[in-house]
Amino acid sequence: FQDTHPQGMNLLEDLFITPNNVFQKIGDPYQTITFNQPMPLVREENIFRINITNRFGNEIAEHLNVIIPDSNIRSILEVKKSFTPIILLYKDKNDIYPTFKKIIQEHEEHDANFRGSNKRDKVLVLERKWASDVKAGVLYKEKRQKRLISKNEALKTIIFDFIIKRIVYDGGTLSEVKEWLKNHSQVHLLNKLLIKIIKKGGIDGTEIELKNLINVFLEERGSSKININNNLFKKLKDITFEIQVDEHKEDEDDIFTIHSVKGETLRSVLLVDFEEKHLTNVLLHKYGTSQEENYEYTHQNLFYVAMSRVTHLFVFAMQESDCTSEIKKVLEKKWRIEEIKSTVEV
Repeated sequence: FQDTHPQGMNLLEDLFITPNNVFQKIGDPYQTITFNQPMPLVREENIFRINITNRFGNEIAEHLNVIIPDSNIRSILEVKKSFTPIILLYKDKNDIYPTFKKIIQEHEEHDANFRGSNKRDKVLVLERKWASDVKAGVLYKEKRQKRLISKNEALKTIIFDFIIKRIVYDGGTLSEVKEWLKNHSQVHLLNKLLIKIIKKGGIDGTEIELKNLINVFLEERGSSKININNNLFKKLKDITFEIQVDEHKEDEDDIFTIHSVKGETLRSVLLVDFEEKHLTNVLLHKYGTSQEENYEYTHQNLFYVAMSRVTHLFVFAMQESDCTSEIKKVLEKKWRIEEIKSTVEV
């Protein structure tokens, strides 16, 4: 419900709160991250709190409870372990990203669970324009919609379309041929072969096996057989190459806005804070090193959302000049403080 504007919530209540309805609102009010939108009105007597998580360990939970004490979140699993979060002190913005990558590498070398995680590592920014501060000369890329079909399905669709068109051309009925092929007993062999192709990263070495299997389908319906010089194999080779290139680009594109990752689970997060440094103000105020509440409630919610994405590692990049010796003494009781001494080369 935190994503519903108060006026929309009023409308829903007018429509559905009746003697015959049970109207429940489910959500996390501390994930209200739209600027100028009021926090949802929460009446304690009407709520049931589910403040436990299996995403991260108490190493992360205890800090979320400092950022927003009312969240009172805790890890459901005692065995669930995260790393002590890191404050990365920098002088030069250009040093932040390579140091973050080095920190990830160090954790991978020493922790099998972290190394074996299939979740992504992302850099989170409050504003898109900060992408070029994190990586010199890099512009924020609008994120494409998640791929709707798997690699297996992409290859299978091309092969199915080829077989269907060939059989229909030789006199079959489109709807009947589609249904026949979908339910054919040999389709499982095609699926196994496609998995093999994907693991190899291309169709090289599997052309004959694939040709023979396609010919089984074609011969059964009286269509002419094909050889490995057919244009189909070039098409399959091209698409496996495109998938490899596409994924390589996606891996490099790791800068996202905080708003764009709400609801995601990530292995690690680097949160950066430039210009007016509202997120730094949140951190200093919440840990009692600053009496000034020089930020909006939305900023504390953004910090909360960014930190609560991770399973293992959270890193906050803070300008060294903002961390006095007094502030450092307070923060290092709960955070691991890392200072970047010089430009890191990777």
